[in-house]
Amino acid sequence: MTVAVGALLSWVWHVRRHLSAFPMHPSETLVVAGELTTPAGCHDFNASCLPPCPTCQRLSRESCARCHGERGCKRRHHNRSNSLAAPRQLIRWLHFPKCGATFALSAMSYACASTIPTWHTVGMALRGGRIDVRMAHAINARGRKRGTRCDGRLLLPFDGHQPVSARDAGLVAMFRRPSQRLISAYLDNYHAWGLAGSARATIKQHAPTIAAFARFPGIAGCMAKMLSGHHCAADVDLSDGAVLRRALEVLRSGRFAFIGLTEEWQASVCLFHRMLPEAPPPMAAEFRQLGHSVNSHRALDWLPSSSVDGVYNESVLQGFVDFVDEAVYVEAARIFKRNMRVHHGGPAEERS
Repeated sequence: MTVAVGALLSWVWHVRRHLSAFPMHPSETLVVAGELTTPAGCHDFNASCLPPCPTCQRLSRESCARCHGERGCKRRHHNRSNSLAAPRQLIRWLHFPKCGATFALSAMSYACASTIPTWHTVGMALRGGRIDVRMAHAINARGRKRGTRCDGRLLLPFDGHQPVSARDAGLVAMFRRPSQRLISAYLDNYHAWGLAGSARATIKQHAPTIAAFARFPGIAGCMAKMLSGHHCAADVDLSDGAVLRRALEVLRSGRFAFIGLTEEWQASVCLFHRMLPEAPPPMAAEFRQLGHSVNSHRALDWLPSSSVDGVYNESVLQGFVDFVDEAVYVEAARIFKRNMRVHHGGPAEERS
């Protein structure tokens, strides 16, 4: 018995010594939970929150300078500790496939910073894969312990690509040019959320090219369908204009708290933190698009070159145009530019 106790004490001592080598976020302290030393407030299922890595801490620091000057940022925001106690808007992240999973960082840091340390949010994103699923697990695990998810500020669903429902409000979303989204979806293992199992079994056989994939039933019109209550790859009739009309109606209805563009990523992140009430300054990690798939990077050696860095050469679509989603994107871009003029001094091209 004495030997066992001695071994346990030795193990605890080594754990504490190991953890002490990692610098903690200033707002986090170590507490003893049973026999194990853990960062304060770290109660989710994932042991990766123990300890906070230096990179996660660095990327979770405020990054006002990216939002057009630290003086302007400090003038427009409270500091992080004060803003955490202030009332914030309830939000629901609408995640269109291949439209920037990294935006989960912005949504989660706004809604959940009082319950989940920002360095842990960044750590979950850095691990890659389905970061929205990982974050949803952390939200639910801590919610069970506290009784509420993110103090009730984050509306579900959070993970996956769930369409807009009749009750959804406070929507926040990034939109992407349809042609670029289609190419990216093909490169990410034919990513088409909601595609029927029978169709998924045949799509790779019958749509071996990007152009064929874009023309496959159910693939086009993803953003319009999700806005109108359908799954991204639902095989619904788009020809009569009903889906598009409903999508545009939702976009213009005031149910969106924020609309951003992946092509204007940094400006969109800054706008998000300007528009939402009592938002803290952005984290440095929010300006890094961490959600790019490994498959997309592997494909760069066989895709035709592009004259614009970070933009796919759209000739691979062989003339295909997703007219329904193009109309949605045009309206989203119009709203984005209007909000930029109101909240942030104008679109990027007008500020240069």
